[in-house]
Amino acid sequence: IHSTEDLKRVIDKNKRITGISFSGGEPFMYLDKIIEWLKFINENFADLNLYKWVYTNGTKVTKEKCLLLKENGINEVRFDLAATNYSDKIIEKIKFCKDIFDKISVEVPVEPWKTNKLISVLPKLNDIGLDYLNLHELSICDDNYKRLVNGGYIDPRLIYDSKNGQHYLGSI
Repeated sequence: IHSTEDLKRVIDKNKRITGISFSGGEPFMYLDKIIEWLKFINENFADLNLYKWVYTNGTKVTKEKCLLLKENGINEVRFDLAATNYSDKIIEKIKFCKDIFDKISVEVPVEPWKTNKLISVLPKLNDIGLDYLNLHELSICDDNYKRLVNGGYIDPRLIYDSKNGQHYLGSI
């Protein structure tokens, strides 16, 4: 969706929509646009009580920006800690976000070569009171397939192909 008009058209046609997420690139880099869209949503669809969240790698997150997002209706922030190699600096940001938002989540791809790093931050995330930890499947593109398999990072028996030819990491 590229405009508020597109958004209005989509929601008007489908009243089953219960939530809206802001993602793609780093949403905190175009916060003014997100605020504009949130104001539009709040003015035009308040009766739908839509759940609204933002995906981020956390690098541009500040308390001030988070307070502005909360003020404009964001319910949740979802962090991709893997994007910053499970940075302690980002974990500190997750802490202050926990005091601002209704829910805080961490979503990371299942990357076998980062398992130990992920496990090492779990106690910190637990202490914060993280609401959700989503370990999602790893999409494997043709460019990194050989590196992952030949490098010994992934057992090729764990890789399956979807109907569209995309490779994914599964389980045996």
